Amino acid sequence: MSVLLAFLLIFNIELSTGSNFHYPKCCNSEEMVKENNSIYGCVENRNLRLQIHSQEKNLFNNFENGFCVDIIENHFALFESDNETLKHKTNLSVFQYPKCCPLNYYYDPNFHSCSKSYENNFTTPSGVHFLRIGLPKCDLIADYRVESSEVFLDENNALFVPEPNKTYSSGKYCYDENENGTHYIRVCENSYEICDRVRCIHKCCMDGQSFVNGAKCEDTYVHGISLNFTERIEYPYDNFAVIHGHNCILYQLSETKFAYHLDPQGIFHMYEDIADQTKSYNIHDQAYCVEHVDKKPTIFQYMFFRCFPQVVSIKVKFLFTRWAMLASCICLVLTIVAYTITSEIRTFFGKILISYCAALLLGFACLSYLSFDLYSKDLVCRIMGTLGFYLIFSSFTWLNIMCFDIYYTFSSSSPLENKRCSKKWRRFIYYSIYAWGLPLVLSLVCELYLNHVSPMYSTKLIRTNCIFQKSDKDAYADLIFSTIPLTVLEISNVIFFVKTVRYYLNVKVQVMKVNEGKIYGQDVKNRLEKYKERLMSFRLLCSLKQSCIDDTLL
Repeated sequence: MSVLLAFLLIFNIELSTGSNFHYPKCCNSEEMVKENNSIYGCVENRNLRLQIHSQEKNLFNNFENGFCVDIIENHFALFESDNETLKHKTNLSVFQYPKCCPLNYYYDPNFHSCSKSYENNFTTPSGVHFLRIGLPKCDLIADYRVESSEVFLDENNALFVPEPNKTYSSGKYCYDENENGTHYIRVCENSYEICDRVRCIHKCCMDGQSFVNGAKCEDTYVHGISLNFTERIEYPYDNFAVIHGHNCILYQLSETKFAYHLDPQGIFHMYEDIADQTKSYNIHDQAYCVEHVDKKPTIFQYMFFRCFPQVVSIKVKFLFTRWAMLASCICLVLTIVAYTITSEIRTFFGKILISYCAALLLGFACLSYLSFDLYSKDLVCRIMGTLGFYLIFSSFTWLNIMCFDIYYTFSSSSPLENKRCSKKWRRFIYYSIYAWGLPLVLSLVCELYLNHVSPMYSTKLIRTNCIFQKSDKDAYADLIFSTIPLTVLEISNVIFFVKTVRYYLNVKVQVMKVNEGKIYGQDVKNRLEKYKERLMSFRLLCSLKQSCIDDTLL
């Protein structure tokens, strides 16, 4: 190892931890301490982002008493082993040696990865005990091959590298050796200026990570990134820097279905059917990424992915909608129970309403489950995503049935009491075939398109949330499978509503006219009665007057 660099690092370590550091490690080399119900024990250190280099280890596992150091969560700590009990004493504020690869691994600059050192020939500088592994938070990482006299470390642990003539602060660099003992420093770049000097490649996961069991990044260290797995990348053996991470929807690019390539400048070119032309994307456009995929037992290889920007994170959407959907589920359950108790389910319209509520309830329940289980297994994710799409679309078709049935009932000329029960059942069966069958056909077609049609037309099944999502401004899947069908249903609902309202208003006017005729006839009758009474009164008066005249004459 570099004498100068090792000396400077050891100097800082001794200032931070003291030269008389002699505490053993509590657990084994690849283990860490974890708390469970205030009880501390040794568990596997899966990510290896923090490590302790110590010849003495397993103090707690060997049931010995005394003080020891180990890793807990994301920091180093001092513990006391006493009578088979591990006690947490204090967290340690120490200098962390920035090693690029875990212990017993060397750095492979060709793949920007770590390789296991079976000969264990890598020697950590004397006095180095606490290590920070890799650069997991860096977006853009560049590698520099250095000699012992080329790098300088100041009192603030800032590292100066002469080739780019830059100084990198602590936490922005790491140091390691390759298999032959050549020294490499990896640094975090703050801008894309380096991409003007060397090709930059987009990697899907962060440094040291790769896809394991689906599109989930996990610490593996050994895969890195390779460019010679496909002929679509020009000059695969040239040096390159790595842009890490993705914030988009990924779609695997098959060489047999798509025309694309990556040129020596890092510009991504892809032929797109919609525009009928080849589009070019520079390094600032997150249009693609390369990653190693380990999906046992079928996939273990590097893959090229198309990256479709996601405007709004689906997790943020679910955060605001999951509780609203759960509240809606409760209300729908109460509605179904109320209709069942009151025997409204026996009516024809009650059956339609219960079917609508059931479809909406199951759809919301499915989406609520997905909002809490964002990292389902592929098969479960695929089933739940398709099922949720089917149920939500079924609720729209049942709503369409409700609108049509209301219109049909109002506009029907035959009396309601003359409609036989058998005809109603036959009509309900037709309704059910339409309401459940149409979404089923659309879901199956969408699922087939997902696997066999260009991504410009297909719907993406997002691995992190399992739902169908609009993927790109040029993708028409959302338009074909969601917007157009739902728009047709909503327009038909509006038409049925308008026709029902018009029919209702016409009937209301006719009823008013009939009622006005009845009122007018009753008024005439009353007037005739009054005339009759007046006439009878006049006749009576005439009779009385005649009697009076006759009496006078007599």
